[in-house]
Amino acid sequence: MEKIIVMTIVLSGLFTSVQADDYTYPYLAFVTTAGNVETLAVDDLQITFADGQLVVTNASTSKTYTLSDMAKMYFSETEETVTAIETVATDEVGGLRTAQWFTTDGRQLPAAPQQKGIYVVKNNGRTYKVAVK
Repeated sequence: MEKIIVMTIVLSGLFTSVQADDYTYPYLAFVTTAGNVETLAVDDLQITFADGQLVVTNASTSKTYTLSDMAKMYFSETEETVTAIETVATDEVGGLRTAQWFTTDGRQLPAAPQQKGIYVVKNNGRTYKVAVK
């Protein structure tokens, strides 16, 4: 009898904690290997896989992604969009040296990097993805 009472208390505590953490995210974000990010509202969301393609459909639109081009997907509280890499002219790079530089995982750097790699740069109201060679 004691075991039943203890199990009831444990299970009710477990279900209470699961319900307390329940949250609904309004968007699903898709990140490609090129770094592009697109979000779709989760209203009436349907996801299907066929012939190496990920097809995502919601109440207002449908998107198709090649699975080999997908880096990750995640639920998001906000609508996010990042577009493809843009070529920056060499004369613009001098101005980028005084901009805010970030690693791809979001850490801000104190100055323009000297090491080769991919970085995110914020300058004059624009954001760039920059490859330092």
